[in-house]
Amino acid sequence: MLMLIGTLAMALTVQQATAIGHSEAACLGEVHQDDTEDEALQHTHHAKRCYPVAYAIVAPVGVVLDINNGISIFGPAADEAPPVNSGRSKHFRPPRFICAAIATRPTQPYFGAQSHERQYRMRTMKRRNFLGLLPMGIAAATLPTIKSARAQSLWDMMNQNRSLSDAEREANSAAAIQAIDTVEPILSYDTANNLQMAIAQYEPFVASGGWEQVPQETYGVTIGVARDGVIQLKRRLLSSADMAMVERVDDVMDAPTDAALRRFQARHGLHVSGQVDEATWYALNVPAETRLHQLRLNLLRVQNMVSELADRYVVVNIPAAFIEVVEGGMVQRRHTAVVGRIDRQTPILKSRIHQINFNPYWNVPVSIIRRDLIKYMNENPNYLTEQKIRIFDGSGNELQPSQINWQTEEAVNYSFRQDPGPLNSMGNVKINFHNPHAVYLHDTPTKGLFGENARFYSSGCVRVDQVQDFVAWVLRDNGDWGPSDIQTVFATGERKDVDVSSPPEIHTTYISAWANRNGVVSFRDDIYEFDMAGKVTFET
Repeated sequence: MLMLIGTLAMALTVQQATAIGHSEAACLGEVHQDDTEDEALQHTHHAKRCYPVAYAIVAPVGVVLDINNGISIFGPAADEAPPVNSGRSKHFRPPRFICAAIATRPTQPYFGAQSHERQYRMRTMKRRNFLGLLPMGIAAATLPTIKSARAQSLWDMMNQNRSLSDAEREANSAAAIQAIDTVEPILSYDTANNLQMAIAQYEPFVASGGWEQVPQETYGVTIGVARDGVIQLKRRLLSSADMAMVERVDDVMDAPTDAALRRFQARHGLHVSGQVDEATWYALNVPAETRLHQLRLNLLRVQNMVSELADRYVVVNIPAAFIEVVEGGMVQRRHTAVVGRIDRQTPILKSRIHQINFNPYWNVPVSIIRRDLIKYMNENPNYLTEQKIRIFDGSGNELQPSQINWQTEEAVNYSFRQDPGPLNSMGNVKINFHNPHAVYLHDTPTKGLFGENARFYSSGCVRVDQVQDFVAWVLRDNGDWGPSDIQTVFATGERKDVDVSSPPEIHTTYISAWANRNGVVSFRDDIYEFDMAGKVTFET
């Protein structure tokens, strides 16, 4: 509410009288100093009748705008209300609504002229002081409106702020996600064909100069905001076909632009928020030439792999940090994933999932002992005890942490094993496939990371969201392993290993650009810089 009032107040101070339609002033209801009580009430009823929505919004606050003398606040924000001169009442409290005096009579501003006979106990603030009283977020929200080159009326601003309900915003997000959520696998002949069509569209566009850059002024823009740079944002969204063609573009972030921005965010694997956040701004400013380079490289990658695929397989796409479960040429499920960080990359490989470990122990890799555990123990000598990690020598004898010199790398000579339970880094299940890198898929106790834009946090292994559904698909031919059965085993904490009856293939790969049958082209950051290096094939 305060944000809307602050925005309305700032907008009204910069309007011209002609933009509002009054020759002397624009008021929702004008209460003059010399009004009698009856006249003041008459003006109030006029405001309530003619402008019911605005009156309902601002009536409880009592803000009076005066373009000459600044902003006067009375009612709840002042020591007491200014009296209105009346033959019947000395101290009649005026109605609490907003009145903007626009300067066609600069020497006679409403509630502005103070004579010796009329001394009001009121606080008058210039615009900068008014902003200073607002929380920083509200002040920031009003500033772009002040900077807008195009004058907006009060009603324009109200309509913009109310142009989309929560349901409509959710519908825009759902439409954006639906556009990218088709059944063809990322590794398929369909994707190869779609990439070829995308390249044919991008090539002439890049040859003609590509799309323009989106200025920093758009940062933080969301529905209803007018700001320098929104015109460039709209042209950028038009260039990439996220936004339908329009007759003209203006500097207001309107409903069609909200839908287009959400579509752009979905295509780039970002939070579908309808706001130009940092990740969105950077993605908007990747040159079209770079995107064309990605399309060409990834077409070659898909073509090289597609002929080798089985009927039933799993794909871990590293740049997108997601997993596709594929059968019969169609995606059965998609799972959000967390993959290896830049300095501990998830390797590119091909294998088969052969075993499921329920409520597993975690045998800590030597690389993590060297890089992490030694450091953690120096920072907190109780770390291993708190995390229920035990130490064993080569003969299977358990050691105490105090028996190891943590100032050296002595610890790498021992085995470290974390007990099953809620703290276990594997979570409730580990999914094994043979490979020389000692990596695997697994659950995790830190599921909040699945909500991140850039999910590159692991030491090379892959964490799987909704893992019970993934495991149920892997164990489909084992019988009696539905998602509810798997959840039961999770809950009991029972240690159990299950060999997979029909081991599906698993491919970890690097596809940073692809296109689907809807004509939607998706891109991801070149997190491992394989695109920059021009890599098409990878050692597996």
